[in-house]
Amino acid sequence: MKCQVLIDWLTFSVKETDPSKVIQTYLGMDPALFQDTGYSLMGYNKVMRFSDILVCSEGREDDYFKDMGICVSMSGNGCRTFETMSKLTLDLKDKQGTQSVAFPALFQLLASDVDANVSRIDIACDDREGYLDMDKIIAKARDNAVNSRMRRRNIHESLDCVNKAGATLYIGAPSSSFRVRIYDKALEQGEPGHWVRVELVMRS
Repeated sequence: MKCQVLIDWLTFSVKETDPSKVIQTYLGMDPALFQDTGYSLMGYNKVMRFSDILVCSEGREDDYFKDMGICVSMSGNGCRTFETMSKLTLDLKDKQGTQSVAFPALFQLLASDVDANVSRIDIACDDREGYLDMDKIIAKARDNAVNSRMRRRNIHESLDCVNKAGATLYIGAPSSSFRVRIYDKALEQGEPGHWVRVELVMRS
């Protein structure tokens, strides 16, 4: 496999009031897996969690926030948990039946729900074959050789006092609805071999 493309973050909300129903209907998972965290988050008074999947309910009500429904947010680890544990199905499956259909099934549900809102989705593309060279990418960004409508470029470099500990290139502003992040995932994870990740961060 030359490159692997996966969903690495997803946040969506639906106009429901029962978190158990949302867990069953939209995640295809057992609500009994989720435990009350005891804290509030993102304007919601109740947060239930399993792995890195958060289900937020009982949204605050004021002049600015009304009928917030239920918000589901999953980080990269939560996305992998969802893929492996969800019971959501589709009529069409891949020929070998080896790939998870959890995300296609979830997106089908969200697309058919006029009140559903996807507020963030990150798409990650992993290069493990050596096609992308981080040093060349950083050099091109410094030389202003990146062709993009997004004018904002940021390079974040870190050192561990002896060796370079990694560099990340951001294309697009932090507040932008679309941003690209490129970094050495192998270095970040402390793994041998080549692993450069390109992430597309999309909001709203």
